[in-house]
Amino acid sequence: MLEEYSKSKPNYYNFEEDKTGEASWYRVAQSILVESPLELKLKKEPTLENIYEIVNQICMHFKELIENNGLCKLLYDGKDKPKHESASQLLFFGIAYAYCYANNLDLTPEADAGRGPVDFKISLGASAKVVVEIKLTSNKQLAHGYEKQLPIYKKAEKSQKGIYLVLYNGGITKSRWENFNNLVKNSALPNIDVVIVNAIPKASASVADD
Repeated sequence: MLEEYSKSKPNYYNFEEDKTGEASWYRVAQSILVESPLELKLKKEPTLENIYEIVNQICMHFKELIENNGLCKLLYDGKDKPKHESASQLLFFGIAYAYCYANNLDLTPEADAGRGPVDFKISLGASAKVVVEIKLTSNKQLAHGYEKQLPIYKKAEKSQKGIYLVLYNGGITKSRWENFNNLVKNSALPNIDVVIVNAIPKASASVADD
């Protein structure tokens, strides 16, 4: 078996094309932090609400960058094919990390307290935790992630609040999208908010004006 392995040809990853978004997130995140700074103010003795406000601001800044600053392009390959969900998770991590670090907040990706890994846990000590779960609308587990998955993660992490960050990238029928929105509207899950991001690439300004 070792002999066969030594003769096999390695699969090289093209970092220039970066079809799965393994590297581009870091370069872009670094430039975004310089070009689009976000002023966040954490109190000297922050409450849970203060920490949640910071996390929510980061999510809304991420939404703005995706919808109006062209970052949605990083979620697709050169042929407009949506990348794996991990590409959006890496991009969010790259942007959120510096903001959390500047405010002495601990950002933990893939935190797992025994019921499976939540995408992100943002915390200050053991008493104030906010979890963030990211889902693409092309993910067939969209509704399940909101209704079942995130509440379980929140409970396992002993987190008091959660944000379900939904990136609309198509791949969902009109009826299923309407059902999800009705679910969010009528479920009233405690301490879980939904942030919807339009991640469909927009035409350039010159094309839009024609």
